[in-house]
Amino acid sequence: MRISDLKTVLWQMLLLVMSFVALSAVLLGLSLLVLPPPDRITPIDTFRAGATVYSTPPRLIYYGRKSLRNEGPKVILLGSSNTQVGFDRQALADRMEGMAVHNLGIGDANITEIAQIADLALSSIGSDRIKDQVFVIGIWYATFVDNANRWSSGDALRFETDIDRERYRYGFQRGGVNGPKVWISDRDADIAAVLVHPLIALEKGIRIVTADLRSLFFVRPPRIDTQTRNTMTPSKAQKAAALAYRAGYMKSERLSGEQYDVLDRLVRDLTGQGAHVVVADLPIPDWHAQGLPYHADHRERIAQVVAGLTGVERFDYVDLRHLDDPDSFYDDAHVRPRDLGPWVDALAARLETFAPTRITSATD
Repeated sequence: MRISDLKTVLWQMLLLVMSFVALSAVLLGLSLLVLPPPDRITPIDTFRAGATVYSTPPRLIYYGRKSLRNEGPKVILLGSSNTQVGFDRQALADRMEGMAVHNLGIGDANITEIAQIADLALSSIGSDRIKDQVFVIGIWYATFVDNANRWSSGDALRFETDIDRERYRYGFQRGGVNGPKVWISDRDADIAAVLVHPLIALEKGIRIVTADLRSLFFVRPPRIDTQTRNTMTPSKAQKAAALAYRAGYMKSERLSGEQYDVLDRLVRDLTGQGAHVVVADLPIPDWHAQGLPYHADHRERIAQVVAGLTGVERFDYVDLRHLDDPDSFYDDAHVRPRDLGPWVDALAARLETFAPTRITSATD
């Protein structure tokens, strides 16, 4: 090939690269303008993830953690959907002046996934500021479902949580036998969020445009609004269906010690780094607790874990299981919005020693 021909090819390649960069920059700018990410000030609230460009709690948790980098003490709520609902972020924030409240609950999370979310939060906060933080871990029997039963692989050692799927989705990390291969670390997920924002915004746009169409073809019901959650009451048939669903979800007649061991390690790890940890044992309606063996099994197992953690500095345990009045729940596990006051008050009272200013009550 002649030198002149080679120069022409190189010039064309350079123009192609420049065009790609320019087009990417335009798409990025448009996506940031039309569907911007959450700002650096607003605390995370996964219950309202659908209102953000990230659409889902796992994606919001992985890519939307900028506000955790802010200075100052924080309350970080971890758990499954009953933590999202029962410890409403704004309701708790209204009672805790001087502390930013973040709700990182995620539906159907077990303790393994909760520990992953705690690690993500730590990576954003930074080890030098961990002593100002309070981690609240909401638990109930379903958060102790084994990894082999919870995750689709059916393997206790090789599985992917919802957080793993977001971590690997765009190739910034890849799972492997010897651990993940990392291009952009969890701590630098803010960078990854910018790079893939056009793709995330595109998916969000498609969700918005096709919302009505998808509702015709998919049986998944829309999110229940506040008014309905305050008034709906499960029928006898619905209660039976809920119990059957939970039994199928757990896939075994009794709990094992696997996830209780994970909880013990998580508490010791967080407190060992200087954070405060409050484990909140959440209630379910009495008909649910009595209808399956897991609640009683959980009561025995968590008592052993708490006894083993007695004396661990910066650890506390609050038992809310007495708040099991079935009339305060709109289904088998979630408290009505109008009845979450006692949940929030009980937690806020336990957090009072960590707050820089006085905590007000839901009944004040």
